[in-house]
Amino acid sequence: MPDFTPQTIPSLFFHTCDQFANRPAFYEKTNEAWKSIRYDQAEVQVVHIARSLLQLGVKKGDRIAIFAPNCANWVMIDIAIQSVGAITVPIYATLLCDQASFILQHSEASIVFGAEESKLKELTSSHLNHRILLSEEACQDVMSWKAFLEQPHTLSLKEFYLNMKNITPDDISSIVYTSGTTGDPKGVMLSQKNIASNVLASLQVISIDEHDRSLSFLPLSHMFERTAGCFCILAKGASMSFCPDVHKVAKFLQEVHPTILITVPRVLEKVYQKIWDTVKRKPLIIQKLFTYASKTLQKQHPWYFVFDFLFFRKIRKQLGGKIRFIVSGGAALSNPIYTLFDQAGVCILQGYGLTETSPVACVNPPSKRKLGTVGLPLPGVEITISNEQEVLIKGPNIMKGYYKNEDETKRVILDEGYFATGDIGTIDEDGYLSITDRIKDLIVTSGGKKVAPLPIENELIASSWIDQACLVGEGKKTIGALIVPNFSSLERAFGKSIQTQSESLNFAPSSEIYREIQAVVDQVNENLAQYEKVKTFHILREPFQIEKGEITPTLKLRRKIIYDHYASEIDQLLL
Repeated sequence: MPDFTPQTIPSLFFHTCDQFANRPAFYEKTNEAWKSIRYDQAEVQVVHIARSLLQLGVKKGDRIAIFAPNCANWVMIDIAIQSVGAITVPIYATLLCDQASFILQHSEASIVFGAEESKLKELTSSHLNHRILLSEEACQDVMSWKAFLEQPHTLSLKEFYLNMKNITPDDISSIVYTSGTTGDPKGVMLSQKNIASNVLASLQVISIDEHDRSLSFLPLSHMFERTAGCFCILAKGASMSFCPDVHKVAKFLQEVHPTILITVPRVLEKVYQKIWDTVKRKPLIIQKLFTYASKTLQKQHPWYFVFDFLFFRKIRKQLGGKIRFIVSGGAALSNPIYTLFDQAGVCILQGYGLTETSPVACVNPPSKRKLGTVGLPLPGVEITISNEQEVLIKGPNIMKGYYKNEDETKRVILDEGYFATGDIGTIDEDGYLSITDRIKDLIVTSGGKKVAPLPIENELIASSWIDQACLVGEGKKTIGALIVPNFSSLERAFGKSIQTQSESLNFAPSSEIYREIQAVVDQVNENLAQYEKVKTFHILREPFQIEKGEITPTLKLRRKIIYDHYASEIDQLLL
């Protein structure tokens, strides 16, 4: 294979294959057994997929979609697409077919790879020429994976590698559709330089080597997982293990023993809630000891090793026992959760970015972490705060623009080259960035006070009693909240299966459940300004759902839709 300068994603991958040919690249569980794919094997497969794409007539600049859960083939297809100069269009595997069809039509994708035959057949787009099912089985109207790979190749290996040299850093690597908390998703055009520079800059801050192992469970269709959890891992010859079902993460952690985890706060919140649920079932003395250890105990304390033996080693064991660090992004992580894991010897690196920034803009360096911040800008990235307190970002990681949306591109990419994020933030004297909320999510009360809902919601859901929370109060005198209880915690506390019987649950103010949640709200209110306090709340009987459009695939609230769905409850709440 010819030598490549790693300035593009394909060149980064092939460079790694050359260096770490015999090291494992991927692990997948099949029939209860973990099977590995070495880097040299992955290279052969990527080249084979790429040549099969060319055989279907794929040309440079063509859009090709992937509509499937995380797996080794997902990654290899992605790199193969880029290796022929085509453009990857990732689609969340959980999206409804009409939503996926919108992306296919808008991006003009000519090929889509999918994991479910029924979904592939249901997709509609006037531009689709091929639907390829990631299965060996032959099926009607859909090309099987076996048939795709068995096409005769007319392009030689030498010609393929020579053609790959025509891919430039300025070529479009991917069009990634934002999950969108408002309106239709926008297609973010990211160049090879955007993503490759982001990978290399991230690796200047965070150390990864060929002995590291990651567990990939966040969707690869999201740029955070794709850049940090995939390309950064592969660029250093480390290995990825795939968990296509988020409900199996706890089990897979015990089998894979990862050294690195890329996650979002929601996952850590679930672990945190489970820990406290367990502690609350222990004798009162154990509860008090754990509370002291998790909040105030210093690691230099002479009795730290005792608390570590009693509590903290068990937390590390839940994460597989080998974790070097966890990178948390995509949303804010509450301080109590960060503090507990930090006390337990689990290094959490909070970072920040958007799809439009490829996505990492800043991260806390492992040796210089600062609580309550999302870290320092990556090398080569500039961050400033506008007069309106908006976070502005400039650097080689900034997108080329929104596909077929020049007006929106001009709105967010300013004349000086800065990208207007839409986030409110501050930069401290050491250069660390803190994010307050999204500008569009601010609640303006009838008294003109602006309330950032996200920090308050994060404090609420840190409780084991609350699973989801959405603040309301736009144009009203006071702030209220829609609260989804943690049904698992309620079941453990009240000793019966209640999630399926939630209609019969008593959520009245006189009920024990209401009083428990009121106590949480009161505790959160203690640290809030008068105009920020949650005065009233309504307990919902079912969670906010992706299928109803109430949350995005990355679990962010779609507030406008939630407000519409619960308009009568909100009106009653804030009379």
